[in-house]
Amino acid sequence: MRKMRKNMTTRALSPIISVVLLISIVLSASSVLYYLVMVRTASMAPEPVEAKAELSIDDYRYSGGVLTLYVRNIGLNADTIDVVYIDGRAVMQNINQDISPGEVVTLTISVSLTSGSHRVRVATVKGVVVDDYIVVS
Repeated sequence: MRKMRKNMTTRALSPIISVVLLISIVLSASSVLYYLVMVRTASMAPEPVEAKAELSIDDYRYSGGVLTLYVRNIGLNADTIDVVYIDGRAVMQNINQDISPGEVVTLTISVSLTSGSHRVRVATVKGVVVDDYIVVS
């Protein structure tokens, strides 16, 4: 019978080739992972927000049953004032008053108000709303 000898000097791959192969596998895997993460996060990006009008009630006057509101558009886009509410009740509807950016519009409303604080809400056709409180003495 012949004895079989193991040859300890023979190796499957040289150490240099195995290191290069390992580095290339790691780089390939990290490239694929980077691509998947970037595709996923790009699809989760928020939709761009359209600039809207933004309203502010600059001042008011109440005298003899007439309320005068001074409404300013402090936003970037024009809009159309549609309705005015006082204490949750629509007191002026279908106003259709256009208001450009930076413009001040005067709204004159005939309404009977008691002494005290009243909540005033002005709304536009695009859904922009401004709330403020006025005090009648």
